[in-house]
Amino acid sequence: MLEAEISDFKAAQEAELEKSFRAEKNKIIDAITAAIREFNAEGKYQLVIDRSAVAANGMPAVVDVKGLDDITDTIIAKLK
Repeated sequence: MLEAEISDFKAAQEAELEKSFRAEKNKIIDAITAAIREFNAEGKYQLVIDRSAVAANGMPAVVDVKGLDDITDTIIAKLK
């Protein structure tokens, strides 16, 4: 009986932690998205790519891009 209560408590705590994690992650993603949209308000870029993205097969979504601006540092500075 005590083991079942402990197990239920653990499962509830893990679910709550996961919910909190997702909520915080979504806040960060929303802030990054807003910063990128603000940065690109003038429409200088046709496409902004997350170079750290990974495809479903585990390969990087973007393998190599030559001659294009990397705006990462600018976006990070906007978020601070």
